[in-house]
Amino acid sequence: MMVKVLYFGMIADALGKTEEEISFDNSSKEINLKSFFNSHHKELENLNYSVAVNQEFKEKVIIDDTIEEIAILPPFAGG
Repeated sequence: MMVKVLYFGMIADALGKTEEEISFDNSSKEINLKSFFNSHHKELENLNYSVAVNQEFKEKVIIDDTIEEIAILPPFAGG
């Protein structure tokens, strides 16, 4: 399954890109997103970030889910 991944802020700066297409292996039923991205991009291992799937924060996805996009977001503060 090919998925569009968007990178924002300091994450995009660390990786040197704002987006890419990533292929997920369909042999796993469930994927821990932080583990996946930490192994896919070693630069992320020491960074704090959140993962949103289809604009909803998630830590895991099930491969059978419809995934239109994944966003990797740096920490942010609100007020």
